[in-house]
Amino acid sequence: MTSLVESLTIDCHDPRTVAEFWCAVLGYQLDGVDDEGAWISDPSGKGWQLLFLIVPEGKTVKNRLHLDVSPASTMAEEVDRLRGVGAAAIRRVDEHGGFWTVMADPEDNEFCVLRGPGDDPAKGAPRVASLVESLVFDCRDPRTVAEFWCVVLGYQLDGVDDEDAWISDPTGKGWELLFQVVPEGKTVKNRLHLDLSPPSTMAEEVDRLLGVGAAAIRRVDEGGSFWTVMTDPEGNEFCVLRGPEDDPPKERPA
Repeated sequence: MTSLVESLTIDCHDPRTVAEFWCAVLGYQLDGVDDEGAWISDPSGKGWQLLFLIVPEGKTVKNRLHLDVSPASTMAEEVDRLRGVGAAAIRRVDEHGGFWTVMADPEDNEFCVLRGPGDDPAKGAPRVASLVESLVFDCRDPRTVAEFWCVVLGYQLDGVDDEDAWISDPTGKGWELLFQVVPEGKTVKNRLHLDLSPPSTMAEEVDRLLGVGAAAIRRVDEGGSFWTVMTDPEGNEFCVLRGPEDDPPKERPA
């Protein structure tokens, strides 16, 4: 068995504001807000939970992880809608016969609005809200990082070319992960990371992932719980949470 994604976690200063923005983008619901963060979920049960955590440091460089979203109708209509709820448009990109708009949320986290069903009938009928098309990782060696995450999550490698590698959940439940080549290296802690629920215990999963190219940064014991901060082969942080066989037991996400 492999780990499951419990949440995509985003560092921020004002969790409620960023959480409410992403609810507007994706049609998610706000599940809770406390002194440390806010969390939202897909009412359909299909998408991953998003968790917004307060951190002291601000954003200084372009994020190395970002979301690509498929708009409900056309890219232009969605860009206008998201401007109205707090996003900023950074630039339009026309490349390889396609196009998309790079935008930023209220705390300057980049994301991309792709062309939608109104732009390309092959993408299906118009919808009520945007959908996540993929979680994108900047990297130097897409194949290596893609193959690592396949082992972590039980995903399948769908393709590799000179610029990208992409993997997907063979069960059809999880988001696609896309790994794209960029010239710059990683310099600061990522502001987006994955929290993983292990199949048995945290310690067993940490040992398994150490054996396939991860590094363990530190164990954290806090708020009556515990987790291990790790990094993938290119230094991208992720957390392995306590598992269903740890004490106290933790139920795995569906």
